[in-house]
Amino acid sequence: MKSVAMLRASAAITALAAVLLFGAAARMRTMGDGWAVDANRAIERYAFADRSLTRDMLSARIGLLRNYDMINQDLASADESIEGLVQLAGDDLPLRDAVSRLGDHTRAAEAMAEEFKSENALLQNSLARVTALCNLLQDSPRAGTVSARFLRLTLDTSPAAVAAAQAALAGVTGARSDLEAQLVAHGRLLIALLPRVDAILDAVREGSRDGEIEIVRRLIVEHQQRIEAGHQRAFLGLLAAGAAAGILWLALLAALRAQSRERRRRRENERLSATVASLLLEVSSEQLEQRIGDALQRLAAHAGATDAYLVLQGEQAGRTYVWSSDGRLSENWPVRVAAAAQDSPLWEEDVLHLALPHGADTPLGAMLLSRGTTSLLLLRASTPVPALLGFERHDTDRGRSDVIAGLHMAQAAILQALRRDGLERARLQLELRLARARRMEAIGAVASGVAHNFNNIIGAIGGFSEIAEIHAGHNRVVREDLSEIRQAVDRARELVDEILAFGRGHDAEYRPLALQALVEETVRLVQATGRGTVRFSAQDWPVGREVQGNATQLQQVFMNICNNAFLAMPGDPHVDVTLGFRVECRPRAFSHGSLEAGDYAMVTIVDRGCGIAAAAQPRLFEPFFTGRQGGTGLGLSTAWEIVQAHGGTIDVRSAPGQGSRFDIWLPAMRAQLPAPVQQAAAPLSGNGEGVLVVAPAAIREAVEDLVAQLGYEPVSVDPARADLAEQADHAGADAVLLVDAPGAAHHFLPDGRSGSEQGVLLLMRPASGQAFAPVPLAAPLDPVALAAALHPLTGAPTLQP
Repeated sequence: MKSVAMLRASAAITALAAVLLFGAAARMRTMGDGWAVDANRAIERYAFADRSLTRDMLSARIGLLRNYDMINQDLASADESIEGLVQLAGDDLPLRDAVSRLGDHTRAAEAMAEEFKSENALLQNSLARVTALCNLLQDSPRAGTVSARFLRLTLDTSPAAVAAAQAALAGVTGARSDLEAQLVAHGRLLIALLPRVDAILDAVREGSRDGEIEIVRRLIVEHQQRIEAGHQRAFLGLLAAGAAAGILWLALLAALRAQSRERRRRRENERLSATVASLLLEVSSEQLEQRIGDALQRLAAHAGATDAYLVLQGEQAGRTYVWSSDGRLSENWPVRVAAAAQDSPLWEEDVLHLALPHGADTPLGAMLLSRGTTSLLLLRASTPVPALLGFERHDTDRGRSDVIAGLHMAQAAILQALRRDGLERARLQLELRLARARRMEAIGAVASGVAHNFNNIIGAIGGFSEIAEIHAGHNRVVREDLSEIRQAVDRARELVDEILAFGRGHDAEYRPLALQALVEETVRLVQATGRGTVRFSAQDWPVGREVQGNATQLQQVFMNICNNAFLAMPGDPHVDVTLGFRVECRPRAFSHGSLEAGDYAMVTIVDRGCGIAAAAQPRLFEPFFTGRQGGTGLGLSTAWEIVQAHGGTIDVRSAPGQGSRFDIWLPAMRAQLPAPVQQAAAPLSGNGEGVLVVAPAAIREAVEDLVAQLGYEPVSVDPARADLAEQADHAGADAVLLVDAPGAAHHFLPDGRSGSEQGVLLLMRPASGQAFAPVPLAAPLDPVALAAALHPLTGAPTLQP
């Protein structure tokens, strides 16, 4: 009995030792893996926040970021990652030191970011104010010089550029105008702020943490290896302690072999992750899709799968990467699987493992049965890019523990590469926009000056033609000629408005457009020039689809490209114009620019002319670049800027001797109702009431004649006089008309307003002795609007249009 009791006690002790041994083995196996995953996630979050900080500060510097929430989020994410790494480092001194150095870098970046935010806020405010003041003082040569110097200073903060800006600002110092005084104050602030802000940006960009990040990654791997080594030693010690019992020894030997196989498979997973990461390291955007396909092939082989796919979600929902052993897996199938699995109850954390016939009654299982698939493995991730990684197998199932750890690490490497590619694309797009903006701002400054002077001439022509039409009576021939003059003036005004909007950087008015009707009208206009034959066809343009844009600008794009096509065919020119509709499921790159996924209208213009040399194609849309004798080099550059402003791009395909094809891509939208057209009021006539005219000598006589033709008595004075208010009282004028006289209104307005915000300002005095009240009018001066504004002086009731 005693021996039986001892045997039972030995059996119990052996069983307890076996339970403790296997429990310790399981615990050691999971501890190391969990630590490595947490540490790698923390360092990847820190690296992403570090890169995002540089990008967001650059965006804030150029005015694209309206607040600093993104910068604060980047800094908070970096701090959170550092805190996590400090906790994970424990008593590992080399790792703690490396993390501490990263923390020092982060604190330095935080200090520079705080200084940047305060300085940049002042900078953006002063920059906006200087730009507005220069636009308001565009008639002043000194203000024009200051505008040009500060434009250069925003792009180049070298000592030479600072000295040039200070010299230009010195020419304005001591000016009498309140606006010029404001310009001097804000200009001095800009000269002080711009170099400091750019120096902060340079310091943040140059303080690279890539080397320290790589050191932390290496130390994490070494720490993990030490953890595994320690666990292995402890496990072997436990194994030696239980070697006295024969039965336990056999069980422990089997467990040791199982652990050895699992370590071997874990090393295979680590090698797989390293291989995938090396495939996607330093790869261009053009090669990324192919490299991801190669990575999916390696992951499928590791998982024993015949098909593998990656489905992006979130902002890039529907974008897929597919690898199939037989090449018959469609891109639509992974999207359907992702949609069916989204709310499936089979998810265990971020893993879904379905092996038929289990789950055959679910929608996902029914889909797999219809395709003949016996097993499905899905891994989902939310950072750095939301995505779903899927594997389908037709052979026997492999246990999930053999593959999931390595697949998770490889998935993170692929998603990180996609995130890096997205950031690089955004950076290149930003640099391209900045370069083009710098070139076009110089052109716009010149165009604005010319258009402003031309505006005065157009106003005089329009005013005299309308007055002459009033006095023409029933002479049909004269009225028809005057009507043609007015129509030409209206077209010239539209052109001047376009030039001014371009020069000042204002957006043109966009509205829903029936693109097919606009293209057909353009084709008729081009055909009417008699330069060649134009054939138009709408292949697959859906009814009710429109584009949001400016009809005048888009028509200019189509006509510029058609005219270039005619010039490329000196013999019997004929051009084919086609309107089509395209749906892009993923971002796409073109010869010039790229587009995100979406619905697009595509206007194709094809000629069979001499073609374009390969060396000239990258520079087609540069301002002033031309390959034609006598060309200005502004036609295609203007077309490019218009299409870019509409959210589209232009794809060019051409070869010498084989003609050229221009595909103009524009975002498509739903149809909208056009805005109602307002009718203008009829002109009114005065009865000799006095009007004081304050205008420069160049246009003073034209304004006097216009006021007289409307039935009022004009009295003219120079805007530079200091007694303008006394002149109004002396002339008995109850109205003062200010035309291109900035700063003159403060003689009449009690609150001291300058009145220079409008090109034309009418001041009305309701009764003798009362103060003047401002009545803004649009520039150039419209006789109909002026007559309606002056009509209350006659004492007659106001007529409604």
